[in-house]
Amino acid sequence: MPIADLERDSVSSEDLSPEDLRRLVFPKDWTLYDRFACAVSQQAFRGWVKQPSPSCAAAALAGALNTVYGYARTLPEAYTTMDILSVYRTQFEDILARHRSEISTALGEACLASLEVAMQSGLQAQGLQYGGVGDHKVTKAVLRRCLRDCLPLLTSSDEVELEANMQETNDESSITPLNVEVVVIDDYEVDDDDSADGAAKLCRDDRPSTAVCGNVALLNAALYVHSTSVDTSGSRRIPRLGATCLMGKATTKCKLHIALSSTDSADKQTRDWKLLWSAFTDDHTALVVHLKNHYALLFALREWKDSSTQEWTRQLLTARRCQRPTAWIDWSELRQIFLAWVGYKVLSFVVTP
Repeated sequence: MPIADLERDSVSSEDLSPEDLRRLVFPKDWTLYDRFACAVSQQAFRGWVKQPSPSCAAAALAGALNTVYGYARTLPEAYTTMDILSVYRTQFEDILARHRSEISTALGEACLASLEVAMQSGLQAQGLQYGGVGDHKVTKAVLRRCLRDCLPLLTSSDEVELEANMQETNDESSITPLNVEVVVIDDYEVDDDDSADGAAKLCRDDRPSTAVCGNVALLNAALYVHSTSVDTSGSRRIPRLGATCLMGKATTKCKLHIALSSTDSADKQTRDWKLLWSAFTDDHTALVVHLKNHYALLFALREWKDSSTQEWTRQLLTARRCQRPTAWIDWSELRQIFLAWVGYKVLSFVVTP
């Protein structure tokens, strides 16, 4: 299937001339402002890589690693989208194997195998497949419906094994089962099938997708790449890499250096902006913005004060689609987006030489 233009970067060169960079970074009337400041990551401009398909989580992380390691994208050692896709594939294959082992323990190997065959047949009968796109795409709702349709198809021997395994589980637990067969399979298998569909999308040859990859996947992949990287002498390339969620909606489940709230005062919002500025301008740092189901590098920050209104304008340079730095987003808009869902965050990658 052809890749939509919105899902991949254009064929234009990644490099900008000094004049093009100035036009991109500086507002037209910047010399008229009482106060104007701009922070630019030249290394991010040198290190970002194109997104060849709906694989923003891979392209953004490749660019972030190139930024913190000081690699221009033209260097042989620079990371590519395909390099990170390979890491994600390994990670999700391990997740699937672990899920399958857990389900097999709960249901029994034969019962699980029968259920897998029935699920595959049920999807194929509808013209669907794991990793499919368009009319062949598998949704969570379809998976749940297919799963429930497949449960009655288990053979008597499968049911005996299922009952035996559930009896063993119940003997070690004080939980009273209610329709336990459906509940247990639903809790495990739907997540597993969703991971299976996501892993299949990662492994597509013509249109790999990182839709299954969330913040944790990016952070773990960065740490994995760092831990397995070596220089020519055989030692680790960089002594330490920090990969964390830097900014987002305040929540008790995730500690954030910059925690946003809908009740933040104007002074608090200004302090948060300054904290973001400080983090962005730290040495050996790359920031990735998770913005409306899209990951992209943060390339620059700028702010100015209008002499007539005495109001500040604060903006971030990133990409709303693909990876090319094209979109200046107002600080106020970014806050609104982040406050709408806890998953939208700024991810920080920092190396300590």
